Amino acid sequence: MTYKYIDYRCPEHQADRLRECQEKVEHDYNYGDYVKVSIDCRDPDKDKMSHIESMWVQVLTVNKEERTITGKLANNPVRVGAKHKYGDKITVKFSEICDFLPQYYVR
Repeated sequence: MTYKYIDYRCPEHQADRLRECQEKVEHDYNYGDYVKVSIDCRDPDKDKMSHIESMWVQVLTVNKEERTITGKLANNPVRVGAKHKYGDKITVKFSEICDFLPQYYVR
């Protein structure tokens, strides 16, 4: 199944394709921008299985040499008792970012 702008990828190859695209993309983030990342919110002391949630992170600093952003979580995880909560400081790699929202779109 192929449409003009859509190319089907089996689930096994979707993650590889995302990483490939993320390496090529220009990551130009500024203080106050928001990025969406998938975060493992499990409590390692209580949970054996991972619990991945897509969460917004407000950018505080960008390290282009290490290809990371440090920011604070902009929403609470759905999972009760998760190891992260709103306002926690977190550092993520550029390759983990799946969405971007410039600060001027947020009110």
